[in-house]
Amino acid sequence: MVWVDPLDGTNDFVSGNLSAVTVLIGLAIDGVPKVGVVHHPYKTNEPSSESFTIFATQEHGAFYLDCDSDYD
Repeated sequence: MVWVDPLDGTNDFVSGNLSAVTVLIGLAIDGVPKVGVVHHPYKTNEPSSESFTIFATQEHGAFYLDCDSDYD
């Protein structure tokens, strides 16, 4: 089973609070969670804001990926 929330934080998105908006993806095989992804797609004017992705697998642990994107 695959779960996708393409715009987690819809109310924040509508109000312009892009620092609280993420994309969520999950994968389970035979009811067992296997992969999870959280992507923060927007850079904002906040000093510490950046685009990044955190992903994890049951077998390999969690990883952080700094995304140097052009999203504004």
